[in-house]
Amino acid sequence: METSIHTIASNNLLILFSVVAMTGIVCSKLSEKINIPDVVLFLIAGIFIGPSVFKFIDISSYQIENQLILTFGSAFILYLGGKEISLKVLKNVRITVLLLSTLGVLISTFMMKEVVGLTFEVSSMTALLAGAIIASTDPATLVPIFNSIKIKDKVKQTVISEFAFNDATGAILTSAVLAIILSGKFSLKENLYSLSTMVIVGITIGIMTGILLLKLVNDKPYGILKDFAPIISIISVIISYELSTKLGGSGYMSCFIVSVICLIFIVRPVSVILCTIFDKNANWSKKEILFMMWVRETGVIPTALCGIITSMKIPGYEVISSVVFMTILITLIIQGSTTKYIANKLGLLELDNE
Repeated sequence: METSIHTIASNNLLILFSVVAMTGIVCSKLSEKINIPDVVLFLIAGIFIGPSVFKFIDISSYQIENQLILTFGSAFILYLGGKEISLKVLKNVRITVLLLSTLGVLISTFMMKEVVGLTFEVSSMTALLAGAIIASTDPATLVPIFNSIKIKDKVKQTVISEFAFNDATGAILTSAVLAIILSGKFSLKENLYSLSTMVIVGITIGIMTGILLLKLVNDKPYGILKDFAPIISIISVIISYELSTKLGGSGYMSCFIVSVICLIFIVRPVSVILCTIFDKNANWSKKEILFMMWVRETGVIPTALCGIITSMKIPGYEVISSVVFMTILITLIIQGSTTKYIANKLGLLELDNE
């Protein structure tokens, strides 16, 4: 009997992974043809293959398998986002990126908390959880857009770096708020200690795993696994996430319309202004600041975090999933499709002869 249960669980995981992977591949190819962000199609496809329409996948029937895909997917997305960062450019705008990915995330979280709380009349903690999830952005969505347009490298790398870092910050903040909700109590001292532990352990494990990976896959004599770089990358994400989690760190650090309008036209601009005004070395122009105010696509990480919240049936998850879904859909369609137009209007596109 035990063997049959394990066999069924294994088959469920294989079926779930196959359906999700195949759907993702089809949506990615289709998004290239119709020139819209693939995450939009992922969301729509998820509705159709989920319990709402065709019922190919019902997370209530595959809770363990669903949690595995969401957890690993979130960790691997953060890992890929970190690989997009250019350290050469980052050192010149590090203050702006640091502020946007820390102070900016906190500003966005608490401003969106107020908007969601007032709009949907939910509890303070539910609104805060929604704000923390929405605070994350999406380098995975932005990188293909920037690859298709020639925008100034300083602005491009700043936004990509910010998105990569604030994904991790948003994931940690979401985990912290979730821990408070599940424990049913709030202690400033305990939660600050818990958050600090998550960050420090997560960063430490991430650095150690990254250095080890680099040594094993480089071209020098001791790079004994250089022929297996893709596989080692996947393994390193799993090891980093699990080891960090076991040690009390953050695995994620290692590796409707009203709220959306407020996010685009109020929350994001306020965050950018407050975080760029102190970075005198970056010499940001008004046009560059305006562009960063506009570019704020929400995508894969908020989707994964929302999926985890939904699978755990956290109180208020229905409102959170609705708000996150509409935020992702609208920011990707409106902001994602107008990035090139806005960059051109602000004179931030690089000419071919430059």
